Parts: sequence; structure tokens; C-alpha cells
Amino acid sequence: MATTTGPLNASILLIYLGGNVVAHTTDITFKLDNAMVDVTTRNSNGWKETLAGIRTWSLAVTGVVAFDDTTGWMAFVQGVVNRSLFTVKFSTGITGDFYFSGNGHISATGATAKMETGATFTGTVEGTGPLTIGTN
Repeated sequence: MATTTGPLNASILLIYLGGNVVAHTTDITFKLDNAMVDVTTRNSNGWKETLAGIRTWSLAVTGVVAFDDTTGWMAFVQGVVNRSLFTVKFSTGITGDFYFSGNGHISATGATAKMETGATFTGTVEGTGPLTIGTN
């Protein structure tokens, strides 16, 4: 397949935990932060000055609960219970497309079960160490 071009249909983006696609996701949020360190002095002429500080990354997902699928919500539950460190990848999986990858811990998960609707889950992965940008 060719590299994805133009505006991206978000439905093709996937999260992988330990090499497995996280099943039944409906929403994914990828966040990359660069904390700013304030270095403002009297010599700054009234303007704030900053330096780039600690970088962090995280992924948050929402999905549909399926107890029989160990690669969906149950992977997040087991990750918290076992304090697992996962290799995490965020990508389309399409040859030539970029991916973001690193190690992370499941920092939170939970489920919501409203009457007469599908049960849903949320899960958050907090990166530990560097984030790698590569190409499938």
C-alpha cells in the first residue's frame, strides 16, 4: 500500500500494546508535551522567557467493553493490576506512514455501563522514556 496522503480519516489510526492492536477502540487521544522552564530575569524587559524542559507523552482511549477479548479493555485492566510496562505504538499500520512508539504504563482505566447501551471503557497510557518517530 502507498503512504497515506491528504487529510487523514481517523478511523485508520490504531494503538498497539505489546504488539497487539487494542480492540474495540472508538476514540484515541495522543498527547505530546514540552514543559516550559521559566528563565525570566530583570533583563527580560518585561517579557517572559523560557527554556524547553521535560518532555512527556501519553495516549488515552475510549472503547467498547468485550470481556472475551484480552486485547481490549482487559489488557488495560491487567496492565494496572500487574504494573506492566508495554511497548506502545500509535500508527495507521500502513507501509510508509509515520508511527510513534515508546514504553509506557497503564496509568488509569475504568468502565461505564449505562442501562440499555453498550458498556464502554477508558484507558490511559503514560509514556516512560523517549518517544520514537519512525516509518512503517
